[in-house]
Amino acid sequence: MKPAAIFTVDVEDWYHAAVMNRNLAGSPDHVPEKRLFCNLQYLADWLDHRNATATFFCLANWPAEINQLLRKLSDKGNEIASHGVSHKSLHHLNGKQILAELRESKEKLEQVVGKQIRGFRAPNFSITDEAIDLLPEAGYEYDSSVFNVKWHPSYGRLKQYPIQAKPYAFENGLKEMPLSTFGPDFFSIPVAGGAYFRHVPFGLYKRMAYSLAQEGYFHFYIHPWELDLKHPYPPKIGRIDKLRHFRNLHKVPERLDILAEQLQFESIEAYLSRRKH
Repeated sequence: MKPAAIFTVDVEDWYHAAVMNRNLAGSPDHVPEKRLFCNLQYLADWLDHRNATATFFCLANWPAEINQLLRKLSDKGNEIASHGVSHKSLHHLNGKQILAELRESKEKLEQVVGKQIRGFRAPNFSITDEAIDLLPEAGYEYDSSVFNVKWHPSYGRLKQYPIQAKPYAFENGLKEMPLSTFGPDFFSIPVAGGAYFRHVPFGLYKRMAYSLAQEGYFHFYIHPWELDLKHPYPPKIGRIDKLRHFRNLHKVPERLDILAEQLQFESIEAYLSRRKH
């Protein structure tokens, strides 16, 4: 029997990625091609084929065709959760703005899927102490933004609350479902997915992922654009940004299939439900 692993999706189009956003800012007349629908449909079909479920962290301002697909995903047993409204890092918002985003995204997504929205993930993992305080007030049961990578300059830095690599709860009752890392805290290796899925040697990545899953907690995440073999290039993209974003992108679908042969993917909702019994 394959060990279970959490599968989560940050529902963003390719131009929402920080490195793409930065490059497109230098070409204000360029209109980026929208690719989310076809990539999200690919993921929906892939999950069906694998008899797996996932948690989809969604922005709350998509057009009707995306919302219809999110409703179908929800009806098939996948979980829809919040990724905010504006995709702005929480570091750039005050408490009033954070609370407004939390409430608005929850309300809009609940209208889309007809179910309670229980979870939240901060854009770019930019979680803050203030957001942890506000999430229960806005009606959320769990957060999934903590990424215990102390050497990374952009990830959220909780100061008053603990940062751990396995599920835990804050004093206010909010559950935390952190992204997976491997190794000691002072130099943990990010193995949750994203760019690390493309850049870490895959043989090593598989061993670390399987080891964590066997121990009882491996949390993987991906963006729909990472499965897009026709991913657009922004104009004037620099060499470093091109390497960072596109290296091994064409290998992601095959690597994901290989990983799914070793692990049984499930949503956060399914994981938490199993822990109740």
